[in-house]
Order: sequence, then structure tokens, then C-alpha cells
Amino acid sequence: MKRDNVKMIYPLSSIQEGMLFHKLYDQANTSYHIQNAFWVNDEINEKMIRDVLLLLAYKHEVLKTSFMIPKSTGRPWQVILKEKEIELTIETCAQDEEDYVQ
Repeated sequence: MKRDNVKMIYPLSSIQEGMLFHKLYDQANTSYHIQNAFWVNDEINEKMIRDVLLLLAYKHEVLKTSFMIPKSTGRPWQVILKEKEIELTIETCAQDEEDYVQ
């Protein structure tokens, strides 16, 4: 995380501290991750999707928030970045529905 990309630093709320505790306690836990999968029967415009995600991140700071725990204090902080790319993974799957196990 580069300093010149930091907009603001705040302490965590009680809820955020609880969420961070559970994540650190069980690294494999994805309870607080929101992921979606979509079946699309046509070609998708990946650039357009990435542009829309960029606009969403520009408008909603919560999408540009990261967490850091400095070794010197061990106290967690939420860091709002000026710019942050939202993760997007596009996977090509089998063409026929019968190729999937229900």
C-alpha cells in the first residue's frame, strides 16, 4: 500500500474488529465474503464490466477500503485508498448444461 494512494485512516468499528478477529482466527473462513457467479449465454464485454467496477469504487469509498495491522502496535486500522481496483475473475465454463453436475 503506497502512502500517496492513502486518502484517510480510521480505527475499526466494533463490528469490523469482530469480523477481523474471525478472519485471523480461521484464514479459510469466507463468512464475510460476498461472491456471485452468473451464467451468461452470450459474450461479455470484460472491459465494460471493469469500467463499471471502477466507477462504483469511485463513488463508494467502502469499496476502496483495506485493513492494515502495523507490527509496531498490533492495532488494526481501516485505510481508505484513493484508487483501488475491484477484483474480477471471469472463467469460461463448459458450453453445455449437461456438462455440469447439479
